[in-house]
Order: sequence, then C-alpha cells, then structure tokens
Amino acid sequence: MRFAPLTEDRVRSHLAQAYAEESYLTPNRTPKGEDVIFRALCNAHAILRRIPNQDFPKMNIRSGWPPLMLSREEREEAYRQVQWAIIEGAPEDSKYSTTQVTPQEIAVMEDVMHVFRECCKGRHIGRDWRILNMFAIGMSTYGVAKQQIPRMTVQAVREAATRQKQAISASLRFLMPSL
Repeated sequence: MRFAPLTEDRVRSHLAQAYAEESYLTPNRTPKGEDVIFRALCNAHAILRRIPNQDFPKMNIRSGWPPLMLSREEREEAYRQVQWAIIEGAPEDSKYSTTQVTPQEIAVMEDVMHVFRECCKGRHIGRDWRILNMFAIGMSTYGVAKQQIPRMTVQAVREAATRQKQAISASLRFLMPSL
C-alpha cells in the first residue's frame, strides 16, 4: 500500500521518533512493531489533545464564574495566578499549558491517523479502529470492552487491538524495515 511521498515521509519520521522513544523506555529489548505503532498512535492523540476546542474555549482563570461576571481586579488576579502557575512549572496536562500546536504537527497527526486507518484489515475495521484509539487515549481494557456494542469480552478486545497493531505494522514495513 503506497501513499503520497510527503505523507510517507511524515509517517516515517513519526515512526522513527516512536521507535526511539520505545527503545529508550525498554532498553533491554528491541521494540516490536506493534509497540512502535501503538506509541506513534498515542503520540498522535497527544497532539490531538493539544488542539484547542473551538466549541468550548478554555477559560484561563481559576474561578468557575465566566469572565464577564468578574470585576476588573478579579480578572487581573486570575491572570496573575495563571502566570505564576506557568512560571512555577504547572503539569503539562494542566489547563495552564500554553504550548501551541504547529501546522506541521497537525499534518503529522492527520497523516498518522489516515495511514494507520487505511492499513487496518479484517471484517470489523471500524470497531477495531475505535478499540485501538480508545486504548491510545488511555482507557482500560475493561472500559473499552464495556463501551462496545454488542458487548465484547476483555480478551476479545485485547485480541482485536493486537490484530490491528500487527496488521498496521506489517503494512508499513516498507516505510521502516525494523517494524
């Protein structure tokens, strides 16, 4: 399966980064292809989480009240609290994180999602792709199994995810032979 050259280059660089991360995190063994695929999908979801939601904009204040209800002094105090939290090193996933997503990162994320989805195989591609993405965003095996209609066993959910990770890995060996 071939894709546009620019898409292949972006996916190849993202897979190389995921391979490097996986080999750093497991220094005693060579990363398997399915582990690299899963790490790349998790990284794509991390980029997706950083994109601001236009439907529900972030409130950069600690108060639960909308900014229109706050006085000028209260808004300034909330702004100072946000600035101090950033200076003190608020956790990366906190609401104070101000890292902007670059267009290149968005392009990589879209390419990874598209290419990985195209590489899935089997009778239930949509269901298996949804399961794989639920695992990538951090859901537990039991939580994923509970969300499936019709209900699936925990073992069936694990097998579906593993089957698709292996299929994606096998399809993308031409991009990165070490998969």
